[in-house]
Amino acid sequence: MQSFTTFGEICETIETETLQLAMTTPNLESEEPLQVYNAMMDRLNDLQEQASELESSILSLTESNITSPVLVVSPEVGAIKIENEKTKKEDTNSAREQIIGVFVACLPVLRARKANLTMAQELIDSAQENLSLALRMESMGID
Repeated sequence: MQSFTTFGEICETIETETLQLAMTTPNLESEEPLQVYNAMMDRLNDLQEQASELESSILSLTESNITSPVLVVSPEVGAIKIENEKTKKEDTNSAREQIIGVFVACLPVLRARKANLTMAQELIDSAQENLSLALRMESMGID
């Protein structure tokens, strides 16, 4: 859950930086004006990989049938032991289902973040292409 929260915060920051970068023109006088776009694409690619890993982790956690033994202190009467054991198993399953439900609820948010990252990549790609065209036009003397 900590990874999910941290990932969300990083995504928000990167998305904001992506928008700012796409709306501004880097210094054309620098040796590598396209470098800022390449660096951002690298960061976005890394985040896409992290998102896929996080999604896989959540899916494996929610899809696996996690069973853990329930330790019951055996009382002296056998019938009470069975009733207590059944109640503890139901309580454990209920708690497990609640926790799994929280993780399952994270999946649509994670998928939306992945879609946002894809859009950010497309935005940077377009901005990079526009800058490349501007550089070509400038080198040809066309304004």
